Amino acid sequence: MSSIRISITVNMAFFIFDLPNLQSILSQIQEIPASARTVDRRITQMAENVTAKQNSGLQETVAFSIALDESKDVNDVAVIARYRD
Repeated sequence: MSSIRISITVNMAFFIFDLPNLQSILSQIQEIPASARTVDRRITQMAENVTAKQNSGLQETVAFSIALDESKDVNDVAVIARYRD
């Protein structure tokens, strides 16, 4: 089992341990293609999907607001947090 599948299984175990179809879920997780290229491609697809949804949501809104907050991390590097509603 690849490290990605193990990570998914361990992280989900807390949420799914008492489900009646646990074995089915675990077997489906084991069937997930998890090569580096597949993972990279899927992450890119998810990022593109999120961007497309954000863009379409912004185009449909009448008004929106943006909130920004700047703080510095332990290395004294400025980090900006943003929130859009």
